[in-house]
Amino acid sequence: EIESRIESSEKTHSVVLGGMKIRYAYLSQRGYYPDDPNKPNQDAFSITNNFCDQDTDAYFAVYDGHGRDGDKCAQFSKETLPKLVEKFVSRTKNKSKLHDGSAVNAELTK
Repeated sequence: EIESRIESSEKTHSVVLGGMKIRYAYLSQRGYYPDDPNKPNQDAFSITNNFCDQDTDAYFAVYDGHGRDGDKCAQFSKETLPKLVEKFVSRTKNKSKLHDGSAVNAELTK
């Protein structure tokens, strides 16, 4: 029964970023709801290599949905957020500010 609620990668994947080899895999176990045994998984993930057309960058994210429409929220985030982050990164002129959070803070206070 638990196995039917698990989604995972069949093998470990790897990517080279900035001269460093990173290995990754994924596993998600759908929650157990006795009153709704077929409730959709409320978690999603996304992996984008060559993020922003940079072979030294990748985007890894986990989207953790909650509530009645948690599965829809997680899927919406998976489909929408990488594009928004890429757009934001592309618009940021001083890339060093991306690492210390000041570019994000400036965007949020507009």
